[in-house]
Amino acid sequence: MMNQSAKASLRLLLYPSIVAVATVLGAGTYFMNNSMATLEQAIIAAVVFAVLFIGLRFIKELPALVVLFFCIFFASYGYTSYRIDHKDVKFLPQQLEGESVWVSGKIIDVSPKGSYIRLTLGEVAFFGIQNNQELPQNIRISVANSRVDALNVGDWVSAQVVLNTPQSPDYIGDFDYRRWAFFKGIGAVGYVRGEIEQTHNYVQNKHTLLSFVNDVRYRVSKRIISHKDSPQQRLNISLLTGMRNYVPFEILEYFRKSGLAHMLAISGLHLGLIGGFIFFGLRKAFSLWPTLALNANTKVISAILGILGSAAYMALAGFTPPTIRAFLLIAVLFIGIILGRLRVVLRVLMLAAVVIVVIAPENVISASFQMSFASAFALLLWAEFQEIQAHSSLKLVKGIDYAKGVLATSFIAGLATMPLVAYHFQDISLMSVVSNLVAVPVLAFWVMPLGLVSLIALPFGVEYPFLWLMGQGSALIIHIAAYVAHIKFSVISVTPVVIPLLFVVCWTCVVLWIIRKKIFSIILLIIGLCVVVYANNTFKIPYPIMWLQQGNVVYLNKDNDVYRFVSTSDPNTLKIAGKFENYYGIAPKELTQCDVAGCVESMDGKHIFMPYDTYVVTLEDCNNADVILAARESSICPDIMLPMNNAKYGALQSVEPLKNRALNTNLRYPWKQ
Repeated sequence: MMNQSAKASLRLLLYPSIVAVATVLGAGTYFMNNSMATLEQAIIAAVVFAVLFIGLRFIKELPALVVLFFCIFFASYGYTSYRIDHKDVKFLPQQLEGESVWVSGKIIDVSPKGSYIRLTLGEVAFFGIQNNQELPQNIRISVANSRVDALNVGDWVSAQVVLNTPQSPDYIGDFDYRRWAFFKGIGAVGYVRGEIEQTHNYVQNKHTLLSFVNDVRYRVSKRIISHKDSPQQRLNISLLTGMRNYVPFEILEYFRKSGLAHMLAISGLHLGLIGGFIFFGLRKAFSLWPTLALNANTKVISAILGILGSAAYMALAGFTPPTIRAFLLIAVLFIGIILGRLRVVLRVLMLAAVVIVVIAPENVISASFQMSFASAFALLLWAEFQEIQAHSSLKLVKGIDYAKGVLATSFIAGLATMPLVAYHFQDISLMSVVSNLVAVPVLAFWVMPLGLVSLIALPFGVEYPFLWLMGQGSALIIHIAAYVAHIKFSVISVTPVVIPLLFVVCWTCVVLWIIRKKIFSIILLIIGLCVVVYANNTFKIPYPIMWLQQGNVVYLNKDNDVYRFVSTSDPNTLKIAGKFENYYGIAPKELTQCDVAGCVESMDGKHIFMPYDTYVVTLEDCNNADVILAARESSICPDIMLPMNNAKYGALQSVEPLKNRALNTNLRYPWKQ
């Protein structure tokens, strides 16, 4: 049973927790179903529940808390609806898609991608086109690395580009690139045709704080990679600036499969290390100056400089939700040191969640927001109920205590985020605790300290020795991730049907661990994972159609009245098809009923015709088929024709009628307009 102190701590967390959870769920509900209520209905509901709460809070606490939850929930839903519905982002008109146009604009962000650089241009002007006000203000274009060596964030450029509208998802679970672009304010994407010309440089133009920060991040990354372009230096860039696009895809996969992907997302671990190095390093340095140590409060000075250093690192990382959350926690921790009060951190986490949702409600649907707050909440809740223990001065005992701490934190954070990892990435790592036990000390005591020294040395031009030493530690982490990722059965694929079960198992284990029932937690985890693996292999979606023709792969299957297919001539066909197989738990089935015109298959009593090309489709085919999967649009029987074009994925809600072919056809979302 919990003691009185633990019960008092739990009570203090009740109101902040209700506010935070209701805020996040209210915003999240908008993205799941924005037709639940109109803005006016949400406002009325929030006001009614607010009045009820005021009346009940002095009478009965439990009903008042329930009413408070619904008050905040509807207020958050209405606020999210208002913010997003009034966001002004113009997408490229259909008549300009695939057309070559001349544009000019200001570089506001730079993102490397292999041999190309993706430039985000703001304040875009289209030449030779009337009504520029109805055209996108921001666009994202790809250009070869060799053409942008002299360009920086803040420069004005002009170029001939080919643009398209950001693509919508074609199957449930696919990344919604159009929605992502909408929230980034990007109305078109494309590539540069020919050369890109600089019209004004960064120094000649006024710039905002964000463009200044993006320019610094890009310059730092270029400076680091100019010394030596190697995987470890690219990892250094990711750890210091948060620009993960520099890291090769293969290494990203190693980190994901080994459970070390959290290292690539700058968050509490990284900011905590940087803030801690600054605070404790300055206290040690001040102690070597007796006059200052005796006449000034060096703890307060170190804490203030720790806040400033953490803020600078947050800016360098790009003001992402995890870094904002981590900075708020670290800042409050340092303020607590200054004021002599430290036990408010968990409540600050709740405040951070509310602040981030208020600033940008769309963060609630991002994997980084969900995983960051889930792990932080579980770890801080665990720390809140830990008993204060005496620490030994023996180095061996200290080492054992450290190993136990890393094991416990890796175990809790891994359990808290495992269902989210399964939901977003369709697989989970069973070796994450082991890999973190080995890799986290390397990051904490080798890589990040040298990273901080490298950043300090960079303005003076003497950063290379420190970057080289940092790179050796980064190389060791890469080897650890690669080794663990290649261990057989270290990663298991998870189908959507078992994710709710996985969520219940993982968070029950977290609660048991927190209340010191560790043996029961481990036993339940083992049993629960066995059940998950069994369910994962048992409850599979029926076999799809697999069609191999001219380098294209087509999968088609029915799930909850949704017909899904994959079609691609991409060089990564097998990788894409394998990911689709793992996610839906399906296996291929080759078509056999084929002739010179195409292939025919029956599914759920429906006849599906897949012609090799649309020109072979006849009226007889239209009369005999319920669905025609074609390579491109055709004027012949458009009501049953499902064109695949160059899309990798596609889906339709039902075979008849086929006129509503898109997923989630609710057009109230502004990015679907």
